[in-house]
Amino acid sequence: EALENIDIGGPTMIRSAAKNFPFVLVIVDPEDYDPVLSRLRQGNVDLTERKRLAQKAFQHVAIYDTAIAQYLGEETFPEQMTIALKKAYQLRYGENPHQKAVFYTQQYVKHGQGGLAFLEHLSGPEVSFNNLLDFNAALNILKDFSDPTVAVMKHINSCGLASHDDLAEAYRRALSGDPLAAFGGVVAANRTIDLATAEEINKTHYDAILAPDYAAEALELLGRKKSLRLVKVPMLETNQKQLDFRYIQGGFLVQTMDFLAEEEFQPRTVTNRQPTEKELSDLFFAWKAVKGIKSNAIVVAKDKTLLGMGTGQPSRVVSVELAMKGAGDRAKGSVLASDAFFPFTDGPELAIQGGITAVIQPGGSIRDKEVIELANKYNVAMVFTGVRHFRH
Repeated sequence: EALENIDIGGPTMIRSAAKNFPFVLVIVDPEDYDPVLSRLRQGNVDLTERKRLAQKAFQHVAIYDTAIAQYLGEETFPEQMTIALKKAYQLRYGENPHQKAVFYTQQYVKHGQGGLAFLEHLSGPEVSFNNLLDFNAALNILKDFSDPTVAVMKHINSCGLASHDDLAEAYRRALSGDPLAAFGGVVAANRTIDLATAEEINKTHYDAILAPDYAAEALELLGRKKSLRLVKVPMLETNQKQLDFRYIQGGFLVQTMDFLAEEEFQPRTVTNRQPTEKELSDLFFAWKAVKGIKSNAIVVAKDKTLLGMGTGQPSRVVSVELAMKGAGDRAKGSVLASDAFFPFTDGPELAIQGGITAVIQPGGSIRDKEVIELANKYNVAMVFTGVRHFRH
């Protein structure tokens, strides 16, 4: 049935007309009807405009051909690949004011548009390039949490993150992660923001709020702040068939998406002491949290709340230092997650001295035995997931 719906004649005529653009006008976008008619009434459609229309026609057919190739494709990494993009809207500027930028949505027939393609801007200034980066990071973090969860984002890292049955309490706990860094950041929730949560959010200055929906009273309250962007975005679902594209000079790196597998939540205890039920709950929370933080990534957590995190450091022990510093005295009785193995005992020892009682990490270091012996020495529980979650 799909094959019967593939148009051959239409694209052929469009391509033929576009090829002869000096003599033929080809129009594939209704937005061009009136401007072209106006030029025709004036008696002239110059070569520059004809060339623009031809380019637009070839691009239109190329996107159509890409959709067909996507539909027929079965290989994850075919020998040739095209990516179809459609301009959604112009952005005021890029990552910095001197950079120009736009937002393109990906056109993909197999799983359709999702995520930020469905962003609905409800209130406040226009959404910025950096807002979209933070929104994207928040969605990727929140998709791993089934409980009501709030993330406070700053520079694509969660400086605050917490899960709780009461969303307002989840927000308060997330804010406690780093109240100073939260100022001017982005708050993201995986549940509808109710009035109680909005009242708490309203006490701090933020750049934007993201949620799947807002209660009417919450929207009215938060909408009073004219400088606060309010956006509505459906939560992501894990799609293991989706590809992750990274532009590098000269091409793209393409990989399958990083996701949490079921076996990661059945980790192997490698120490003499098993983690308690409470520790295990916090370890799983921390493991989900550390996956969304830039490597080298360390998370300190307790009561399903991020207390401190170390991110983007070339040295893992420095990430531990930063996470422990952020947690402060709250680190006593907390747990630690590391996105990759510990190459030395210095990181775990520093964490243990600060009050950590349990650790979750992938394992796989040539010094695993030394790290485990250290944990046993201090009666700290340690589990290995066998899976690394680098994020560069």
